[in-house]
Amino acid sequence: MQGVVFNIQRHSIHDGPGIRSTVFLKGCNLRCLWCSNPETFASGPRLGIYPAKCLSGKKCGFCTANCPVPGAKPIEFDEHGILKTVVMLPECGDCLKCAVVCPPRAIKPLASRCRENRSNSFSICPAFASFSQNRHNVVPSGMPSSNPRPKNRVNESRSRT
Repeated sequence: MQGVVFNIQRHSIHDGPGIRSTVFLKGCNLRCLWCSNPETFASGPRLGIYPAKCLSGKKCGFCTANCPVPGAKPIEFDEHGILKTVVMLPECGDCLKCAVVCPPRAIKPLASRCRENRSNSFSICPAFASFSQNRHNVVPSGMPSSNPRPKNRVNESRSRT
């Protein structure tokens, strides 16, 4: 089984009782009107661009030099050589090499594709490396916690009197 992880929120205290780590997955097809993360609707990995961090396509050019798509120009620069847009073409697939080789991180992957590892039930994904080492409980976003909140005995005793 494979999934696309959009974000991992460590030390989450929102959306339920207790402290947990929340994993936000991409590809939700529910389209709830109150959704806090509509950017997770699309299922595949996407790229985020930060033009202010770009060193210039003329001076740096790692992103275009390492693009394996022959003849295509998914990366566009403005007249000053600064990053303008990155269009993920069908030929790009899940490559994301332009983001991996960008020294100032002007192009960053917004999600990572992960697959299940049946031997230890953790996903093989760089984003999950710390979870498998520390044996954290992982709760996917939108799923109820398996550890219900303990009852507050002090309040129960006060309410009876």
